[in-house]
Formats: sequence, structure tokens, C-alpha cells
Amino acid sequence: MAALAAAVACGGCEAPPSGAPEFAIIVTGSVSPEPLPFAGTYQYDAGGETVTRDLTATGSFATSFTADSLRYVRVVATSREGTYRLEILRDGEFLFDSTARPASEPLLYGGEVAAAD
Repeated sequence: MAALAAAVACGGCEAPPSGAPEFAIIVTGSVSPEPLPFAGTYQYDAGGETVTRDLTATGSFATSFTADSLRYVRVVATSREGTYRLEILRDGEFLFDSTARPASEPLLYGGEVAAAD
């Protein structure tokens, strides 16, 4: 829940088009014996433009932004030990929950990601 609070309270998050929904992306990795490192990319449409952002973190990651739509999220662990989980919220409601997955599997959301692999 701390990751969600950080995402929602983000002061440096991108200013969105008015009336567009707010999305939050939260990735939580296992922390024992070592925090799980991971990296990925997410893409969304905002104000008529397609925006692609990279993410890199160890243990956990959270961000929020306003957008017309979320195209995809792809996260891959850079270690093969541990588990991690991807959660996506839209206007505070759960849109997607990957549940805990082994680090050997990528975390994927969105149809375009499957086509890109």
C-alpha cells in the first residue's frame, strides 16, 4: 500500500489532459534475501500523443499519470530468483493484477505487448 500512496501523492508526475483518467502502475518484487531488480517499459496515449517511458527499480516501483488510455506495460526481472507482481489502477480502481509471478516470467499488460514479443 505504501507504493500506491507514493504513486497517488507523486508531486513530479506528469500533468494530464483534463477529464482523462488517472493511471497508477505498481510493481512489487520480493525483498528477501535480496530485493528483486527489474526493468521495463510502459506506453500510453495522452493529449493526442503516444508516450513511452522506461522503468528500472529494485524491490518496488510506483508511478501515476493522467492519460486517455494505457497501451501496455512490460516488466522483466533482471534476476531469476524471487517473485514479483504488477498492479494497474485506473481512477483508483483495479484494472489489472498479475498476481505474484516467478522472476523467470515477464509481467505483461496490453495486447500490443504480446504482438511485440
